[in-house]
Amino acid sequence: MKRISLLIACTMLSLCACDAPKETNVEPSASAESSNVMNSEKDSENPLRAKCEQEQASRGLELMKKESIGEKNHLDMFHLGMSEKDVVKYLREPDRKEEPKPWQSDGLYRWVAHYSHIGWSITYEKMDENAESRVASIDIETVFVNPGNIYEVSTSRGIRVGSKRQEVLDAYKDVIECEGLGQAQRKAELEKHYITVGSVNGGIVFALPDKDEDTVKGIFMGAAAELTDNQLSERCENERFARGFEFQKKEKIGEIRLEMREEDVVKLLGEPTKKETPMLSDATGEYVWSAEYSPIGLSVYYGKEDENSEGTVSIVSVDSDLFKGSTARGIRIGSTRQEVLDAYKDALGCKWMEQVMGREEKYEGKNVSVEGLKELIEVGSTYGGGISFGISEKDKVKRIGIGEGYPN
Repeated sequence: MKRISLLIACTMLSLCACDAPKETNVEPSASAESSNVMNSEKDSENPLRAKCEQEQASRGLELMKKESIGEKNHLDMFHLGMSEKDVVKYLREPDRKEEPKPWQSDGLYRWVAHYSHIGWSITYEKMDENAESRVASIDIETVFVNPGNIYEVSTSRGIRVGSKRQEVLDAYKDVIECEGLGQAQRKAELEKHYITVGSVNGGIVFALPDKDEDTVKGIFMGAAAELTDNQLSERCENERFARGFEFQKKEKIGEIRLEMREEDVVKLLGEPTKKETPMLSDATGEYVWSAEYSPIGLSVYYGKEDENSEGTVSIVSVDSDLFKGSTARGIRIGSTRQEVLDAYKDALGCKWMEQVMGREEKYEGKNVSVEGLKELIEVGSTYGGGISFGISEKDKVKRIGIGEGYPN
């Protein structure tokens, strides 16, 4: 079933979450002597880590001079410093191209060319308005691309979209690993959603947003530190969007989950007080309908591919404290705003900002013009998947929805 299009057709979509990176500690030893050695290593970890970061930054700058992305028999097809006209020879004109603007920090003109159909964004720069434009960074995000449209390219070391985490760590071991950190460093890399080969000032970043699948979904080559605020904001929104579909697999309201069969919902809740007749959606070509459980303030939306298919849950929402069920993390109608932020702290942040840029992004909810609500906390994205919480003027949860966006 074309589940994504069904949610968009309902115009009530949402949100996402991922597991937060766990702290990495040196494993305790059974003996006191080994314990003392471990404590000594831990005490010396900070200067070692600082030295490692310097080494990684230097390696990243060297890597950028040689690294490239290309097809199987032409791995040097795209590289930093490449002229814009040579890029166009391979990719043709972009879907959308921004106007070149000078940066206050260095006076260089920079802009982005978007190739949305294959998930590529290329940032160009030039010394002045009359200079030749050259590639400053290449950003590949395939989580939004139809699998049939993914452009099959690899880095010079053979890493592509679909490569496993361990393949990345093995291919770039000489750039990532530092002497003296050993197991603690390797364990940290296994927990990250982004593996930075180099530093924000130059290198490659591999995105692995789905920890269950643990495969590369995106590749960024260049200096992340040169991304504009708008680019960073867009990247965080895209990240939440991508995490949403994975998050939905684990979420629930009471015992109701997305993709549940209609007959299983009826077994749990009984027949609804009101049920629409399935209607064919012109936008998606699917049959959609809703069922209302008015006494407990619960609404369930279903979809199916054709008249003979089985209906499954696509959206579920609740707005009454008469419904006593909670989300998978214990949030229910009447919970406080702070309880939501605490329960979903790991899901609300931006991993790119934390793991690549090295700074925490404070989550800000969205203002909504809905009676009785002042804010929408989205664990994910309006058009992604996941869960949303409508917050009242009294900072209490007044509405919860899975697979929807703004409450109405």
